[in-house]
Amino acid sequence: MQADYLQHQFWAAVQQCSTAEGPCPKSCEDTDLDCFVIDNNGFILISERPQEIGRLLGEADGALMTQLLSMGVFSRVTMYDYQAMCKAPDHHHSAGESLISAHKHKKQDLLHPCDTEYPVFVHQTAIQEANGIIECGVCRK
Repeated sequence: MQADYLQHQFWAAVQQCSTAEGPCPKSCEDTDLDCFVIDNNGFILISERPQEIGRLLGEADGALMTQLLSMGVFSRVTMYDYQAMCKAPDHHHSAGESLISAHKHKKQDLLHPCDTEYPVFVHQTAIQEANGIIECGVCRK
C-alpha cells in the first residue's frame, strides 16, 4: 500500500466523525490539536506536517512521548547491534606520532567489530486503549 494513499484514507476517515449531538467536539482540523498515526515503535507514519513523517514521536513532540512512556503505552528498551563496525580509537602520545599514523592509514580506515547499544521504544500490547486527553502545561493533547 502506498504511503500517500494511506494518508489520504486516514484524513478522509477522521473528517467523517459525527455524534448524535452533532459534529465531533474535536477534530484533526483544529489548530490546537495535532494528529499522528504512529507505529508500534513510536515512529510517525502520518502527520499534518510532512517533515515529521519517519521521525520518532519523541523528536516531534517530546512531552507527548514522555507522557505515553509514563502511562505504560510504550517502554524504553536497549537494543544492541552486534554487527556494527567502528574505527579504532586513536591513542597517540605525541603530535608527531599522530601525523605518522594518519599517513599510514590515509588510504584505508581500519574498522573493527564493536557492539553498539541504542534505545528503542516498544508498544505495550497489554494497554487495550490509548486515547484521551493528556494535560501538558498550557496545552491539552
